[in-house]
Amino acid sequence: MKQDIYDRHFAQDIFSRLSGTYDTVNRISSFGYSTKWRRQLLQQLPIGLEPKRTLDLFSGIGETWHHIKDRFPGTEITAIDFSPGMVLQANKMNLLHFNGDVKVLKGDVLKAELPNGYFDLVVCAFGLKSLAPDQLAHIAKLTERVLAPGGRFAFIETSMPPGRLVRMLFSFHIRYVVPAFGFIFGHAEEFRMLWRYTSAYRNSQHAVDAFSQEGLEVFSDSYFYGCATGFHGEKRR
Repeated sequence: MKQDIYDRHFAQDIFSRLSGTYDTVNRISSFGYSTKWRRQLLQQLPIGLEPKRTLDLFSGIGETWHHIKDRFPGTEITAIDFSPGMVLQANKMNLLHFNGDVKVLKGDVLKAELPNGYFDLVVCAFGLKSLAPDQLAHIAKLTERVLAPGGRFAFIETSMPPGRLVRMLFSFHIRYVVPAFGFIFGHAEEFRMLWRYTSAYRNSQHAVDAFSQEGLEVFSDSYFYGCATGFHGEKRR
């Protein structure tokens, strides 16, 4: 029987097993681009924006928090992830670098009961690829629901570049090189799943469409020849 890669328990288990090495392997195998893209993600937001409350979806071990705090020092961060391993590492990060000020929630975003109109900013770095189309539509609805009027959002995800040569090189890298780095840390099979998720995700256009259908103002973003794509925007009403 073929494994459903979008089954939440399957994905939860994959990312939990990766939690101890995920950030290290990503930074090394991406030559630092995973960190650069997180920073560039927040640069898509307008100068002068001062969100009081920020929601970090699929927050992992908290890799985006430093960038959020650098850009918005006064914001209160709420982070949510469904992976026990990721949440465990996130709590360590929280105590070590943020004095425990980040509110870390363990739970599936698809089922989470987050307050309506509460957040001024929603961000998500590299959490969309593990979602099926109907799950992605749910995230669009959730983002629209939890944002306050005038609230902003910014998402980014690894993607398949449109140019043939770059796509061939990138595909080889993520399909074979990244798992090779993962092998060093004992997680080659888990990192091989990143290829399956990314190749199925393709790019963020379908996410842009889903967010637009919720009445959100959405602008598409592309990073490094399309090796990552994303979008940002605003809740007008």
